[in-house]
Amino acid sequence: MPRRKPGRSLERRGDGYRVRFQVGKERRSITIKTRDRRVAIALTDKRIRELQREGERRLAGLATGLRTSELLAMFERDELPALAEGTRVTYLDCIKPIRSYFIGELGDPTVESVRARHISEFLAWRRVHRLTKTDKDENAPPPAPVCNRTLRKDRAVLHRIFALADQHEYREGNPVARTEMPKADKRDPILGRGSNRFM
Repeated sequence: MPRRKPGRSLERRGDGYRVRFQVGKERRSITIKTRDRRVAIALTDKRIRELQREGERRLAGLATGLRTSELLAMFERDELPALAEGTRVTYLDCIKPIRSYFIGELGDPTVESVRARHISEFLAWRRVHRLTKTDKDENAPPPAPVCNRTLRKDRAVLHRIFALADQHEYREGNPVARTEMPKADKRDPILGRGSNRFM
């Protein structure tokens, strides 16, 4: 039987809309910064669907609200110790930009709210963000983009991290699987091919 869509009311407020809606027995209100009523409705419906899924997960006894930072900490605690030392070091190098983007740039979203577009946006961000220990010289030219081999490694580690979330039922599916693997550099095959170090 199709799920009944909760009612919603929109009220124009300056450059946005104040939206009131109900999910289950809980009443909520949000402010959406857009002048386009259709966009406000679409974003509201998306939020309603997310809240409905969270409610269904709670009813099923599944965990909700796990933050990306907590998932990364769990991955480092539970998965990395079983890896060979060299592989573990490589994974930790990949986790640094992942943590920088998902926590620093995205504000530490919940694991179930991460979508394929966030993964694609991370890869685009990563291409032009090299993590260095030195302070950036304002007069220095911008750093060269990272190579595809680096992007492939970062995506592979991210895939394994979200596979852990799917395995523990913190979310449904792996958003990384819905993104394309960056093309391999001509002379640099992906690290771990044949060794199962990367997925």
